[in-house]
Amino acid sequence: MTGPDNPHLATPLRWDGPSPDRAALAAVLVHGRGQDPDFMADVAERVGMPDVCRVYPAAADSSWYPGRFMDPVSENEPWLGNALRALDRTLEAVEAAGIPLGRTVLIGFSQGACLLAEFLVRSPRPVAAVALLTGGYIGPDDLLRTVHGRMPGVPVLLSSSRSDEWVPPQRVRQTASLFEAMGAAVTLRIHEAPEHGVDDAEVAAVRDLLGAAKPQQP
Repeated sequence: MTGPDNPHLATPLRWDGPSPDRAALAAVLVHGRGQDPDFMADVAERVGMPDVCRVYPAAADSSWYPGRFMDPVSENEPWLGNALRALDRTLEAVEAAGIPLGRTVLIGFSQGACLLAEFLVRSPRPVAAVALLTGGYIGPDDLLRTVHGRMPGVPVLLSSSRSDEWVPPQRVRQTASLFEAMGAAVTLRIHEAPEHGVDDAEVAAVRDLLGAAKPQQP
């Protein structure tokens, strides 16, 4: 769906940083529930991305889907399908601007991380790297998930708190296993921070991920 049929496409993408032709990488940063692109822009500022073209999709009414991410998938439709299509359109826009998937990093927090995880489990992409901060694939525990493609060697960081009230660590581990089955180079970090947020260690881990993803200078 596009335009008025997909409310997640009603707001233009926000672009920050260097122009695509001068950027080392693109980073698509996906916010969580009750947030907007400003939250992820703050994360980007903490990470430090002066040579990265930052792209921020925005959810309609600050939410990508209405229910919890472990609810039955049907209960989050059609909003979830619209959100996944919005991510697809975002990557198409980045490629059209001149930055290929192989130089594009996907970063999401909370509901945004869940959306990115689901997006890649359904349709693996050869992106430069992925950071899923407090998130996992979408659906209830009894929903059997299998992989439908490969992401060989793609660095994937999954990081979440052991005590997070929204995202059980077991779902984060299950999501890590799916990415391993896709051939991704997975780093799993279950930490003790009590806040539902992006801690300094996660900021440092994303910074390292971006550094490793940048094309090497000859």
